[in-house]
Amino acid sequence: ALGINYHMLAASETNAGYRDFFLLNMGEGKFDHVFRSVEEQLAEHQPPKHVDLMITGSPCDPFSVQRCKRFRAGNVKEHCDFKVTMQSVIQMYEKYAPAIGVMEQVMGFLMPFEKDGQVTPCDRFLELLGQANLGSGYFVAKFQLDSKLWLNISRPRMNGQEDKVIQLDDFEAAFASWADDCDEDVADRPASVEAAPKKKRGRPKGSTGSKFIRQELQALAAASAEGEDDAPAEEAPDVRSQVAYLHQHREQGKRLIDLFGPAKFILNVGSAFQRVVSGALRSSIELLTRTKDNQVLLQEGLGETDRQGSLAYIVQGRALTCSATALAAMNKGTEAKHQSKSTLQRIMVSAGALALESSALLCSCALSSFIEICKQTPQRILQMKPLMFCWRVRYDETPSKVRVVNVGRLGHQMELELFQRQLGILSYHLNQRACVMETLDTLPEWRRISSEFPIKVRAATTDRYAANYRTEDGLQSPGYMEDFLLLHLACDARRAATSIKSSLAQCEADVSGLLNTALALSELGVLKRLRDLLTALFFREMDIVESQQPPDDMDTASYREEVFACFLPLEGRTANLNRKRRMVLQTMLNGKIQRKPLQHYCPPGALCCNNSRQQTMTTCALYVTWALVPFQCPAMSRKNWLNQTSNMDWVGVLESHHGLFSRLMMLHLGSPKAVVPSAADSNQQNPDQQQHAPAVQSDPVGDEFDMWQDALLDELVQSEQAKAAPAQSEPCTVAEENAPAQPNLESQEDMWKEMKRLRRQSAQTYAASDPYNRLYIARQAIGPLHAFMTKVLAFSGGQWERKQAAQQALGKPRTFLILEAARGEDLCQAMTQLLQIIFDSPRRVHTDTFTCVHRALKLGMVVSGMCAMHALLRRARGAMPYQAFHLAAQDISEDELKQHAERLAKLPPCLHDEFWAGWSKKYPDKTDLLGSECRGLLQCLASIIALDVASIESAHSSTREFANLRARGWVSSLEEVSSRFVLLRNKQTHAGGHTSRKKPGGTGASDTQKSGQRKKKRQASISAWNAFVHVHAAGQRPSAELRSRLSQMFKDLSDEDRRKYNDSGQAASAARKMGFPAFATSADKKRRNKKQLPWNQGMLAGPSSAAPMLLAGDEALGGAIVAQDAEPLDDALVADVGGQVTEHLRACFPDLPWSLMKLKRCSWKPSANRLRCLRSQLQNSGRTVANHS
Repeated sequence: ALGINYHMLAASETNAGYRDFFLLNMGEGKFDHVFRSVEEQLAEHQPPKHVDLMITGSPCDPFSVQRCKRFRAGNVKEHCDFKVTMQSVIQMYEKYAPAIGVMEQVMGFLMPFEKDGQVTPCDRFLELLGQANLGSGYFVAKFQLDSKLWLNISRPRMNGQEDKVIQLDDFEAAFASWADDCDEDVADRPASVEAAPKKKRGRPKGSTGSKFIRQELQALAAASAEGEDDAPAEEAPDVRSQVAYLHQHREQGKRLIDLFGPAKFILNVGSAFQRVVSGALRSSIELLTRTKDNQVLLQEGLGETDRQGSLAYIVQGRALTCSATALAAMNKGTEAKHQSKSTLQRIMVSAGALALESSALLCSCALSSFIEICKQTPQRILQMKPLMFCWRVRYDETPSKVRVVNVGRLGHQMELELFQRQLGILSYHLNQRACVMETLDTLPEWRRISSEFPIKVRAATTDRYAANYRTEDGLQSPGYMEDFLLLHLACDARRAATSIKSSLAQCEADVSGLLNTALALSELGVLKRLRDLLTALFFREMDIVESQQPPDDMDTASYREEVFACFLPLEGRTANLNRKRRMVLQTMLNGKIQRKPLQHYCPPGALCCNNSRQQTMTTCALYVTWALVPFQCPAMSRKNWLNQTSNMDWVGVLESHHGLFSRLMMLHLGSPKAVVPSAADSNQQNPDQQQHAPAVQSDPVGDEFDMWQDALLDELVQSEQAKAAPAQSEPCTVAEENAPAQPNLESQEDMWKEMKRLRRQSAQTYAASDPYNRLYIARQAIGPLHAFMTKVLAFSGGQWERKQAAQQALGKPRTFLILEAARGEDLCQAMTQLLQIIFDSPRRVHTDTFTCVHRALKLGMVVSGMCAMHALLRRARGAMPYQAFHLAAQDISEDELKQHAERLAKLPPCLHDEFWAGWSKKYPDKTDLLGSECRGLLQCLASIIALDVASIESAHSSTREFANLRARGWVSSLEEVSSRFVLLRNKQTHAGGHTSRKKPGGTGASDTQKSGQRKKKRQASISAWNAFVHVHAAGQRPSAELRSRLSQMFKDLSDEDRRKYNDSGQAASAARKMGFPAFATSADKKRRNKKQLPWNQGMLAGPSSAAPMLLAGDEALGGAIVAQDAEPLDDALVADVGGQVTEHLRACFPDLPWSLMKLKRCSWKPSANRLRCLRSQLQNSGRTVANHS
């Protein structure tokens, strides 16, 4: 096995089967002679001059404590095999004189010959070996080894390296090693049976050997107690109870070890590193199962305790974004001195690698064990056969600049840096294919496990990056996963985001203005300044019309209604806030808000203003400014898929009410600087150009300008001016020479100031451009797109799938994500809303400034969004493989299923994708597609297929943040970033995510409360006074007078009465310690409490009475869905079986059927005496009702 060249000279074995076994395992030319006994070998074999190694294993029967008469006087020496060890083995050493000799024996070889003796067989053997003619140079080394290290045996062996046979401090280990030496009947006997053996035929129970072991244990305990100073002698425990405890402890530990999988599989599969991890995992599990406390931890799933310290924080996935120095300083004492930054980085890499490899190992072990169990199940009990093996893979790349390797030499480091800068951070399809295969190969034996299934599917979900498509095509090449059917889906969230981006690309200038506006208003104190400016604007310009009703024209009412529906929607997380804002704005700004002048109408009896201008201004300063500017302007997020409308809503509410956004920005930022041409420039203009120049309209927003030719003429004039600009190069050069010098932007502070100036300038330009109509169009166009994106992200969260699983557990028809995508109802709804926008009349815009340019902008944004959704989503969902999953539907009729199956069967091969091309070969016609096997497999696929990579995208943001933590002490490398990702995923798996559960304990909570364990209050013992108060103050209202009166009555009690209350207090204390109420509850209080309890309070799901019973469709703590109970039997079958049972009971028990029928018919509760009589009748007959039924 170790590759050492050897030659076997001779061997002896008395068993013929054993001889044939090791002869078949030895190669030809490796064996010279085989003898049938040691004596025959000593007599016939002629050894060479030099022998390197001799291994002996003499019979262990004489020394084994399995024999009940092992410690009887002379019993060991009288055994027939005793001379083999004491004579033949020593003669072997004398004959061969090996350089090294190895001898194996049992633990009884180290125990005394007799119960009162001190000499052991080992001592006798060493004495005879010393007297033999062996020559000089030999020494003896004695080892006590655990045979479980190389053999799969059920009997635990004693392990250790000390020469002592038994250590008194470790009685459990001693009893565990001797548990099989004792008779099995000793542990099963009741405690009342005498220890002395009874004379019966055969081997006596309570064997004498067990008695000798008890005496030996007592002698060893007494000897150890005498050696200790001032230590009392301990009595040996009862062997029967100890053996029973050790048997139970051993079975519990074995059961816990088997929960992690068979040892043969865990220790012998996987890569070299995984075998090291599996060995360490197996040793850790065996170590944890040695004590009772650790067994309880493993059984309850609390192996990862909430400990403090940097190592615990890393393993638990906590504090991975803080400073490395702070993380190293979390431990106090001497342990913190050995944990530096580099040490913590290595610990995190090791923890991540162990978590990944061990989880993959256990997952593969569980899958292999399940398949083996399914194979071994008899077909008459459960018919199971392998049908389909499916890989569900989701991956996405993220641009993160991290170190790939640690290079020591400077030259290699410079070369690596140059290489990375030249290639950038784009991923290559060959690298991605190698990464995917390496990830799959982490799961040991997956190829062997998948080879037994006739259908193998690889469901991959990625974005539309070109390298991902080439990666999937490369995985279909020979040598990779060519035997798997490829089910490749593009990410729906990415495609919906592309549609939104395509629509917003038509108004890029407005998007830039909104973004710069939010950045310009993000400074401290801006919110207060804007409200102060609004208050000043109200005091200066608001026109208050007293004793008049607000105008009731349809244009204003329709405009206000549409504005509120667009910018203040009553849905989402801001619904309550928008409802309050609507009420304030509708009450105070009740004039024509589509016009510039600020007006407020005070109807008679209005409480908001009380016909007082001062009261009106105060209300506007307190409430209207808040309703218009409730919070700081949110930034428009261009990189996220959502949160793009909050910025539009903030600006739209202000601009829709009297154009307040433009006026407020002019007051806050100032007017944009306009370039005014000088008189000389106008005089130098060519007269021909002046003559043919287009006339400037005095009213560019009139009705005549609302023409397509005017808009095209405006575009032509701008293009002609752009072409004529290069002809005037000389004047431009002079102007550049006379222009002021550009500011020095070398320092970071100057660059920051210049960037802020450009932002303010862009915000000024946007506010002065009358943006309301364009803002309304953009908000209206992306509204349906954002609603569709919201549904896509809601489907990716997992909550929708859990609801559908709950529906299936209740026995109701469910649907699937890919089936909903194939039906396309949400997509059709979004497309219909976008199409309706084109034909809608502009009712919530400023009609006096709404031109054909705005209509063209609306058409361009809507059409861009619709075309993107049609090309990316609608066409993909209307083709394969989406349409194939119509066969998985459970909520349609049989006729509709037949129509889908007929359409799929007639689909031409040119329209097949990779998945359906292979699937149609397995199920070619309509009958096969409608079969239960095909539909069941499609339903299984539909339940696990993912349509997006949104969860991976959300994890990438955290990964990129961690990769940029160089200022906090982390030097990010690829290994560290990967380890952190694995640990955080492990934390999310065990804790249910970062935000899915409320953190236990608030500020200042103790460690026990934070870990989820409620701190128990200290309960004082119940005294006689408490019992006295419970009796005499029941039903009375507590008061000082009552307490004084009871105190006087308690003092006047006699000694006999006081003794009764003392006994009652002690009994109440004992009852409360056992978990029962201290005093009995009255009948009236029981009825009151029963009315207040919920309907399912008594149906418990665990040890806590506060947890109700989980019903069908509920989700358990581990994520499992509770299924519906099995359907009851048919009424006819129950009636038939019930009649047979009744006749059988009437024949066996003449009185019982009448009594049972009478009890059922009268519906009264039988007395205890009646039940006792019925029970005695059943016992006397020797039968029970359960046996007959």
